[in-house]
Amino acid sequence: MISLEKLLTLHLGSKMVKKMKELLLLITSTLSLTLLSTAQYEIGSTGPAGGIIFYDKGNDLDGWRYLEAAPNVIGNAPWGCYGTMMNLTNSAIGSGLQNSINIVNTCGPNTAAAVCLNYSLNNFDDWFLPSIDELVVMYNNLNSIQSWNYNAANGQYWSSTESFNIGSYIITVQSGLFDVADDNKNWTDYIIPCRKALYSASPTNNTTANIPGAISYQAVARDAQGLQLVDINLVVQFKLIADSLSGTPEYIETHTLTTNSLGLFTTAFGAGIPVSSTFEGINWSSGNKFLNVQIDTGNGWMDLGTQQLLSTPYSLFSAKAGEIKNSGLPVFTDNAAALAGGLEAGDMYRTAAGVLMVVY
Repeated sequence: MISLEKLLTLHLGSKMVKKMKELLLLITSTLSLTLLSTAQYEIGSTGPAGGIIFYDKGNDLDGWRYLEAAPNVIGNAPWGCYGTMMNLTNSAIGSGLQNSINIVNTCGPNTAAAVCLNYSLNNFDDWFLPSIDELVVMYNNLNSIQSWNYNAANGQYWSSTESFNIGSYIITVQSGLFDVADDNKNWTDYIIPCRKALYSASPTNNTTANIPGAISYQAVARDAQGLQLVDINLVVQFKLIADSLSGTPEYIETHTLTTNSLGLFTTAFGAGIPVSSTFEGINWSSGNKFLNVQIDTGNGWMDLGTQQLLSTPYSLFSAKAGEIKNSGLPVFTDNAAALAGGLEAGDMYRTAAGVLMVVY
């Protein structure tokens, strides 16, 4: 019986069949531009900044997975803006950082939020005043495994969530009893900063510790008939091209892999064997970037195509821009917050840690 490949060759020619084989691999190739977090923290364990992990949302979306609390109460301060209803705070988990930025921008430096934003521990300076939901889950999760070890003189801890014009939400922990209430904004309740984190095996500066140096890649290898190439060895080559599809390769690396029982292989661009230059030396701030992928199953390189890298790798650029400070730029937590705040694509803003970002 004549094979499908030979039949197609007779009718279409060898060059066309070769292109069809490449296309079959190309359309099953999926580039997943998500940052990798290769290990996990347990609730109650020590976080990358030396604090205590108290929340795990289960994924790295939005650039964070864990919430980490400072190991101790760091003092007390008024909430600020007494008599003014800001309407700029939220109660949800994940909202504390933007709450804190909004409080400082509106109420000034003599606030509990400012104390948190100015706090630094082990070179990590991206702390904030937790929202009420963040503060409640901090108490519930930590108290359930190790008892509540924070000791405020009055047992009252500020959240960054406003309740009305003269009050904001607190939690109270007194004589083993827990409650959620609100307190006068002028009163000086106690402060437990927290921060957003990814997994980091060796805590360093906050501008780099949360940015894993790799981009995940996954594809299914198939033959000309569309059948998975299962349990085979192959070499994958990643080529980063600068500026345009026909630009100069800025970095090349290879990976030696084995497909699984479904023909699937998974790896990470940035974790291979460098052929040309280094991954750390990539200038993410300069021009467009395109990623070309090729595989070799023993019969020469087969091109899987080239795709433009869009927003995700530019968090790698922000790692190199961590020391940039510009007080004249608006402060937002992320791209979504910047858009919601009225910025447009191409506008610049900075994070609370001073990292310069561009809206996309």
